Parts: sequence; C-alpha cells; structure tokens
Amino acid sequence: EKGTLDAIYLSGGKNKTLAAQNLQLALTELSRCVRKGGIWISVAGVVDKEIYNAMNAMTMTNPPQDDKQSMWTCLVGHGSIHTTDDGYTSNNIDGSLLVWKKNE
Repeated sequence: EKGTLDAIYLSGGKNKTLAAQNLQLALTELSRCVRKGGIWISVAGVVDKEIYNAMNAMTMTNPPQDDKQSMWTCLVGHGSIHTTDDGYTSNNIDGSLLVWKKNE
C-alpha cells in the first residue's frame, strides 16, 4: 500500500485517539485478509512511525492462540535500510518502507 494507512490515520483529524483507532481497525482487517506466509509492503510518507508502532503493538498483543508466537515478523522497519542480495538498497524513496510477513 502507498499512503492508504497514512490517509486512514489522518482521517482522525486532530483527535489522535480516533486516528489510532482508525489505524488499528485497518491493520486488523489487513491481518484478516493476508494469508499466512504473505507479505505486505507499506510506503508511508506521513505517519510511518505511527504505522510501525501500531504493527509492533499488534504483534505483541494478538499472538496466535495455539503457539503464542507473534502473528507478524517485521522484515524492514522504520528507519532501516533493506539491502538485496545484489547490493541494492531501499534508501532512495520519498517516504518510509515498511515490510511485514505474516507468520505461518
């Protein structure tokens, strides 16, 4: 997604509690829709820290019932740079790259 979660968060206006609730609802729906082993990529330009923090909070509070492991694994987090096997990096975008994998 590119900017969708930014827009959802910003739909809360000045009410940061509402903004966080809107973001949490969207991430809950995203978790429902992504299959196990699936990867989602976010390019966020406005509220990347909020998205990253909300996903971290979600992985800590919503583990699968059977094995108590986290539902998601962060592959590329806020402020990190991903380097491919070929040596290319993700540091030349106007925003933050966030990548998460849903655990199997």
